Amino acid sequence: MKKLLSVFTILLLLTSCESTVYKDFEEFDNYQWEKSKTPEFNFEITEKAEKYDIILTLRYVEGFPYKNMIGTALLVDEHKNASLKKVFFPIIDDNKNYIGEVAGDLWDTEYTLFNDTSLEKGKYKITTEQLVVNPILAFVVDVGIKVKKVDK
Repeated sequence: MKKLLSVFTILLLLTSCESTVYKDFEEFDNYQWEKSKTPEFNFEITEKAEKYDIILTLRYVEGFPYKNMIGTALLVDEHKNASLKKVFFPIIDDNKNYIGEVAGDLWDTEYTLFNDTSLEKGKYKITTEQLVVNPILAFVVDVGIKVKKVDK
């Protein structure tokens, strides 16, 4: 019983330390992100003003054709206050190696859009778009947004 209680306590501590308050992804058919497709992510902050990191996530497969993914992310609150962020997301380093964590031929990488930013209690929407030269950004499995509370 004592051992079970210890395991439960450890699990409780680990889950209570999780600072992610929102995470969602949009998958692309045939691993192709078309320019006309602008994924939207809606989330709500339920606590009074806190500091958060808002992170763009990208999952891609080997063969991604660009060193960087170029795009924008627009953050809008429920009062229509907006903040536009230009995205220059590094995918391949100077040694021609993919950046991120790999599992098979899938790569996961993150780019911090808004660092240590204050968000008031309320609803928010982030719209993302890719701005590469071609109308289709190939080899992209999905794009996502993660909102994490900044540890004090």
